[in-house]
Amino acid sequence: MARPGTFKKGQSGNPGGRPKALIAVKEAAQAHGTAAIKKLAFLMENGDSDAAKISACKELLDRAYGKATQPIAGDDDMPAIRAALKVAFVGSGSDRG
Repeated sequence: MARPGTFKKGQSGNPGGRPKALIAVKEAAQAHGTAAIKKLAFLMENGDSDAAKISACKELLDRAYGKATQPIAGDDDMPAIRAALKVAFVGSGSDRG
């Protein structure tokens, strides 16, 4: 017997798939991807201000290499933040499929 909140074996949690409207919006946006990259490159070289040029550079780099990771660290008054995750399985294990 399946636990409450779980799906039966072979049953999808999202039988309808992704909403078609979201797929259409994503495809429409992707159709402008090349033009958007060209515009960012143009602004990087010819922007009216240093802020516009830096912003365009950042957007291009984020898309090319991913956003830079942000370390979680403390300061002089407080040490670095530490996090731990503990996973425990409850039950005899005989009800797991």
